[in-house]
Amino acid sequence: MFNCLHSVAPGYLITMCQPVTENPGRRYLRSAVRRDLVVPATRTVRFGPRSVAAAGPSTWNTLPVGLRHQQLFAVTFRHLKTVLFRSTVSSAHP
Repeated sequence: MFNCLHSVAPGYLITMCQPVTENPGRRYLRSAVRRDLVVPATRTVRFGPRSVAAAGPSTWNTLPVGLRHQQLFAVTFRHLKTVLFRSTVSSAHP
């Protein structure tokens, strides 16, 4: 997602990652200030949310804002790994 937002990814992936700020009706929402991505609606419950177009932006939106605004250096990757590990562990143990 980071590469898509910085136009480093292939074109077909970049088109899947649309910031909320590009939608005129949502430009002034809190999600636009946090630089969230638009998560498209899906037709199916089973496979739709697993697609790259839906799973990528929704995962990006769950990251802490501090990790999204910084340039991704080695230190940031360490923080990202910690965040993802904690979310996986907390969802596995109710």
